[in-house]
Amino acid sequence: MAVIRNSNNNFSALSGAAFSQYDLLIQTTRGSLNELTVIKSASASNKPVGVAKYSASAAGENVTAFGAGDKCLLRVGPGGSTAGQYGKIDSTDFNEVVAYTPGVTTAVFCICRFLETRSENEYAEVELILANDAST
Repeated sequence: MAVIRNSNNNFSALSGAAFSQYDLLIQTTRGSLNELTVIKSASASNKPVGVAKYSASAAGENVTAFGAGDKCLLRVGPGGSTAGQYGKIDSTDFNEVVAYTPGVTTAVFCICRFLETRSENEYAEVELILANDAST
């Protein structure tokens, strides 16, 4: 199935595995967004392309994902979040996002900007960025 983007920048593809709503998703075929799966390791090459809008119970299901510029919910990792902070993938739980300060940490793939303050393990509304942090 080809990637289909709608006016909200959401996109559709096939699931490469089961995953939950609001999980960070990576492409399983390099150079193609036709299959998405959940992150399973802390590899630097695991750069999310979206966030699951709905869960998928098995591989091969049609899925819709939030893309860069979209607002969605993400689970907050250790240290919590404050509105306005930027988020990166937690190094121990790949579906949690932890706050960081741009320009201080090297080689960061920025996931989002937090739109609200939340504690660890809560879901926070975020604006997805999904790009290398240009300030590092």
